[in-house]
Amino acid sequence: MTLDGDERTALRQHAVTVSGTRLLDRGWSVRAALGSTLGGTLGPDLESLPGVQGAVQGAKLWRSASGAAPFVSSSLALAVGWSRLAELDGSSPSTGSLTAADLRLGTAVGWEIGGVWSPYLSAQLFGGPAIIEVDGATTQTTDVHHYRASVGSSFFLGDALSLFVDVAPVGERGVAAGVSYSL
Repeated sequence: MTLDGDERTALRQHAVTVSGTRLLDRGWSVRAALGSTLGGTLGPDLESLPGVQGAVQGAKLWRSASGAAPFVSSSLALAVGWSRLAELDGSSPSTGSLTAADLRLGTAVGWEIGGVWSPYLSAQLFGGPAIIEVDGATTQTTDVHHYRASVGSSFFLGDALSLFVDVAPVGERGVAAGVSYSL
């Protein structure tokens, strides 16, 4: 992220999220997620303490995978998160807070192979402010990159259980992995 438009500051956070998806007619779906940041760092001096995060997303499956033809989908999501900040050296138990919002437009293209594996490519454009309050001073920040490219895979283990992994080496970098169970 950038501070005051110029200074780059690394934000690293670990999080866990639970989400639910409702499939609608004609390839539409809605998803809601609620989770917690487990901790992390903001720059060289601040620790991001546990906090909360939530998101809502609408998605559309434009085309299902069929033979060599890939599936094509798009999504629009809004996410908000909050966590307390403290000095990394422990000199102050509570220094401030980080509040961030993100509006994200994405697309994915992928294939279904043998009914058990679905590799995909994904791209997202996003933006939103992050507000850092430290010792009474407030700074508005934003992401250095407003894009993300990733490659991922879903693995289907029976009718209800699936695993996924998503790696983003370009733009906003990150790794996500999870387990899904269909009720």
